[in-house]
Amino acid sequence: MNSMKIKILSVIILFLLIGFGCKGQQTTKDVVSTISPDQIKDMQATLERPLFFDSKKGGFIGVIEAKGYLKVEEKDCSALGLKECANNKYAYFKETNTDNIEVLNLIFSNKDKFYFGPYAIGLGCWEKERIYAKNFADDKNSESIIQGDQFQALQSSNKERLITIKMIVPVNTSKNEPQDLCYSRVRSVEVK
Repeated sequence: MNSMKIKILSVIILFLLIGFGCKGQQTTKDVVSTISPDQIKDMQATLERPLFFDSKKGGFIGVIEAKGYLKVEEKDCSALGLKECANNKYAYFKETNTDNIEVLNLIFSNKDKFYFGPYAIGLGCWEKERIYAKNFADDKNSESIIQGDQFQALQSSNKERLITIKMIVPVNTSKNEPQDLCYSRVRSVEVK
């Protein structure tokens, strides 16, 4: 009789746990930040670490340092469902070598998104003499421009002439998909 009560009690507890764990979360179309200044400081400190998957925040975060070269592709913005597309050229950093396996995990987990490619991380819209990007994340939304010597170094890279770049992946818990071709999941790109 006791074993029967234990089984029934176990089933009830299991159903309660499943019920509480399955509550849906409300989604919004706008990126809203309700982060305290202390949380922002913690994020900034985390952003200085090599890229890793943070299970508490639910995403990749940190610094990527990798060797590779620039690859520019033409995109069909209407086929991608994008509302904003100033020009249709998108710049990728084709990664050929990194010490961090999480870089590959980040790329493979985003393989269906236009701002990633096979072994490639999207940098933003390629324009004459610059790469322009928008990034949204939990700590802030930002815009960045790669130009001057940094742009020239990227542009002169190829399969035979690899360069090393450093870039930051901020945590982004928003499930909103970007509507602009210039979106990049990384920011603060620097040619080393």
